[in-house]
Amino acid sequence: GMRVLEEQYRILEAMFPAKEAEALRVVSLLAKESNIAVASLRPQSRETFIGMDGEQGGSQGKTCQKMSVSLAMTCTYQELLNFVHGLATQCPIYTTIEDLRITKPQEGKRLDVAMELNVYLLV
Repeated sequence: GMRVLEEQYRILEAMFPAKEAEALRVVSLLAKESNIAVASLRPQSRETFIGMDGEQGGSQGKTCQKMSVSLAMTCTYQELLNFVHGLATQCPIYTTIEDLRITKPQEGKRLDVAMELNVYLLV
């Protein structure tokens, strides 16, 4: 009944970061674990998340906010795949890749990558 729903809500709520710094730390850590050289990791803007139904996202007094994050990095294809896999498995509920641009330099195996993420916070 109601207890089960409340417990499910607590579990779901715990999956979302409440602070911007916490979400950025997770993204940065995943990049480091994937051996990626991060040139910049910058939060761009934050706005209240509005669902497809036109309603503001959130529950029980907390609001869901969408934060855009720009990420510039240098890595190999495999390292990039490892990073994307890490995002998909370790923070699938609150991170989406919105844009990905890959440039291969004339020399070497490392790629220049520009990625735009949306990170969802429950505050």
